Order: sequence, then C-alpha cells, then structure tokens
Amino acid sequence: MPNAVESATAAARELAALIRDRLPIACGTDRWPSLGWALLARMAGTTGTIVTLRSSQSANDGFCLLRVLYEHVVTFAWLAADPVDERIDLFRKNDAIERIKADNDLRSIGDYSLEPETRRQLEALRDSIAGNCPKVPQRAEIADLYWKDRIEEFVEDSTSPYSFRGMYRQLYRHGSFLVHPTLLGLNKVTTQNPDGTRTIHMEAVDRPPFPIGLTVVVQGAALIVAEHALQWPPLGTVNNIVSSHNWVPETVG
Repeated sequence: MPNAVESATAAARELAALIRDRLPIACGTDRWPSLGWALLARMAGTTGTIVTLRSSQSANDGFCLLRVLYEHVVTFAWLAADPVDERIDLFRKNDAIERIKADNDLRSIGDYSLEPETRRQLEALRDSIAGNCPKVPQRAEIADLYWKDRIEEFVEDSTSPYSFRGMYRQLYRHGSFLVHPTLLGLNKVTTQNPDGTRTIHMEAVDRPPFPIGLTVVVQGAALIVAEHALQWPPLGTVNNIVSSHNWVPETVG
C-alpha cells in the first residue's frame, strides 16, 4: 500500500495531468476565460516539475517552485472571483509596469528589451488604467472573501492555514527564505558540529520534508475554483482524485 508521500505524489501528478489533458483549448477573443486557462496551463507545468523533482528530495527547490505555483493559483482565484475588464486591466497594468522597469534597467547600459513601438503601447496601457493591482496577500484575502461563501470546501476565513491568505503565511513567506540567500536557507546545507565547527554538505533529505502535500493543496484549490469559474472540471472531480489516493493534508508536508 502506498505511503502518504507516494499517495500525495500520485494525487499531484493526476491533478496536473487533468489540466494537461484538457489542452489545447480554443478560447476566442475574450480576455476571460483565456487568461484563466493560461494560468492553469502554467500551474500544470509547475506542478508536474515539482512531482518530477520529488525523487531528488530537494525540499528547498521544491518550496521555491511551490511559491511560483501559489502565486499563479492566487492570481487565478482573484481574477476568477470577478473576471471583469476592470480587474483584468489591473493585472495587465501590473504586467506593463514590470516590463517597462526591466526595459529601463537594460536601457541604463545602452541595451533594451522592448521595441520602441511596444514600449509606447505598454506606457499608454499603464497610463490609461487607474489604480494598481493588489499585492499577492491582498489578492489572497479578496479571493478568500469571495469564494468562502460559494465553495463548500472553502468555508474557513483568511485565518485558516488552508485559506489562500493562510497559505501565503505558511508557504509563500516561508518560501522566500529559500528563494533568497538567507541563513535559514543555508541551514539546510550546514551542520553545526559539537566542537563548534561546521560541515557544509548537499541538502539533507530530511530537513524539511519535500512539500508534495502542500502542492496537492495549492493545485487542488485552483482546480476547485475552476470547477465553479470555468465550469470545468465537473464538480467534485478534485475531491474524487484526492480521495482516491487515500490522502489528507495532515499526513504529509
């Protein structure tokens, strides 16, 4: 019988395959649902990579990818809660701002990443849209507020560790210590010896545990939202996949 880690890995693999097998999909000219499907496609790729990486037991790198997955999931849940032009425009404005910043940095050394006409279009887009895209934790809170009254699985508020905002605290904040060079991240490859010396080694497989269970929670949350926002997959599909592998969130990291 598979152990909890193997069960979670199988569930994550099946959730990613669910999206992958639905693609490609023709979406027409409307920004939504094409934007939603594009976010799901990115999630499926990241989840699949996390599943592949699990055999290496590199928990640090697993958490880095989980952070990427989470940000796509929260953005999807935030947009899906109210996929009107105003909210999508804030997302587009934020994209324009970041692309212009990157181009500015290259232009400071005489290079560029944007053709002049493309830059003019992005500047016009940026200047034409009032307001700013909320930061990730605010997107999470907005998504929680909307979906908790509409999806049975999301009955908890933003204080729950399994809410979108709760997952931000639990994995996005924690993951930042591993994405960036920090002492906490370096602790994973350092052992303090009794005599005060240190031994530097490759990442130990038992600290921390590989976040395959959290991957199921995060990817599963996006697909449960999709059941309602995109009317795909059919209601109950995600729960059926997870339960078929006899896995619950509390059993593995």
